[in-house]
Amino acid sequence: MKRCLGVVLLTLCLTLLVRNAAAVELIRQDDYRLDATNALAAETYIWGDRIDLHGHTLDDVFLLGQTIKIDGETLDDIWVFTDAFVFSGTAREDVRVAARQAVQLTGTFEKNLVVAGKTVSLGPDSLVQGEALLLGESVIVEGHVQGDVHVAAYNATLSGKMDGLVRLYADDIVVLPGAEIHGDLIYTSQKELFLNEKVVLTGKLIRRDIQAWNTETPSYRTILSFKMFFYLAALVAGIPFVSLFPYLTGRAVRQVRKSAWKCALIGVVAFCLIPVLAVLSVLTLIGIPLGLVLAAAYAVMLYVSKFFVALAVGGSIFRWNGPQSFSRVFSALSMGLIALYAATLLPVVGSAVWLVITFMGLGSLLLALFQPPQPPPELRVQNEPQFSVPKPPSSSNVTATKSNGEETKGKE
Repeated sequence: MKRCLGVVLLTLCLTLLVRNAAAVELIRQDDYRLDATNALAAETYIWGDRIDLHGHTLDDVFLLGQTIKIDGETLDDIWVFTDAFVFSGTAREDVRVAARQAVQLTGTFEKNLVVAGKTVSLGPDSLVQGEALLLGESVIVEGHVQGDVHVAAYNATLSGKMDGLVRLYADDIVVLPGAEIHGDLIYTSQKELFLNEKVVLTGKLIRRDIQAWNTETPSYRTILSFKMFFYLAALVAGIPFVSLFPYLTGRAVRQVRKSAWKCALIGVVAFCLIPVLAVLSVLTLIGIPLGLVLAAAYAVMLYVSKFFVALAVGGSIFRWNGPQSFSRVFSALSMGLIALYAATLLPVVGSAVWLVITFMGLGSLLLALFQPPQPPPELRVQNEPQFSVPKPPSSSNVTATKSNGEETKGKE
């Protein structure tokens, strides 16, 4: 509990400090490589097809790519969103990974490790000094975990050394001979688990049936940990979205500030109507592509809706109006998301608050999409000097001037 509160306070402090800091680096490169002699000193966002980090990272790093490999040293938190991930370096702080395919971990993790993937393998040379949360279809733990281990998978295999509590949720659980568990082994499975005599278990073997697992109330610490994960995931997704669609985001945020309840009402209508239209389109067979597009767009709009409300809330907290720099947008989005996710922790009304946020953001997005484009403002230069171009004299004036000159000469 104290650790989770510490993470929240640390994130809040970083958010406040980033207002005056420009040390945020954005890198978009198909094939990015950080050599072993180089380092990333600032907070860095890297987006590419292949990312290889052989050097050092001194601040938080957010990685988005198809294939990511890290064998260097990371001194701060690492966030990875990829298809395939390989880690064989040293992580001084927390590491969080979300992968579509395989995740191979053989390095040293001095803090906590959170991994979700299709197959997750904690190799025999790996060391996790904190806690490990591993999610996937197939999870293999062959390394040494000094903290608690939580595994949720279809197939879970244990053959390493675990010094703390081991909690397993899996259909098929295998504990290989030679595995060491110096704590309780609590598992939930439809099959009963029998341990080989060569398995070292100093705690108790406890089976919790599925009914007891489903009725188990999660602790406040667990809820707060998931909220922190969702918050940081939303922050990582929100920054690229705002960068790609700045004008749309600005119009939506202005709609929230201008008429929040109008946005919520339109959001309620769209929330109920769009799924019905998608289903009706699919039922017509000819409209299957349209139905799929509507369903995909609906899912995207529901997710990004929170960004506009968060920016409006964060901007109101900092009392910022109009276009802002990247650091200020980051601060407003971060602060707004913290406020929104904190509001959802309220007992009884937390779910209702989240629905209102979703309706409000969805309505503001639709109003911004269908808002007629505004003409660009006229450019006016203050104190602009006025210049007048003299007109050429007409032929009658020239004749009069000549006659006047002749009369003057005659008088002389």
